[in-house]
Amino acid sequence: MLSSLSLSFYIILKCKNDEKYINHTKLQKLLYIAYGLHLAKYDKKLIDECPQIWPYGPVFENVFRYFKTYGLEENIIVEIKDTDIKETLDSTIDDFADISAITLSEWSHQINSPWYQTLNKQNPNWGSCISDDKIKAYFEKFL
Repeated sequence: MLSSLSLSFYIILKCKNDEKYINHTKLQKLLYIAYGLHLAKYDKKLIDECPQIWPYGPVFENVFRYFKTYGLEENIIVEIKDTDIKETLDSTIDDFADISAITLSEWSHQINSPWYQTLNKQNPNWGSCISDDKIKAYFEKFL
């Protein structure tokens, strides 16, 4: 299991190298999709933190805080040695990085999504972790 920041650096650099637009929102959604797909396919957590309930969808707080401060312009090279993790990240970027951040955000809010299932609409529980069981069950249908 790697840190959310390490995988974020990998995603940013791969998107830039592949000439795919990346912003903070899209980074969060690509990381979330990779997290869900990896959990569903390998029954293993991809990173060392859980996605949380935030108003604009699932968010990895460490990633949010870091890139809010430093921006996405860093070109930190991270070598991914685990072939399953690399394959998950590469296929996520290939399949989803051309979709707009707004569309990915709307998708993460759908009624049957883990974010929606976890959200308490009467008293929003912002910052709560989305359960891996909900994420795994949801993403299994995309395999």
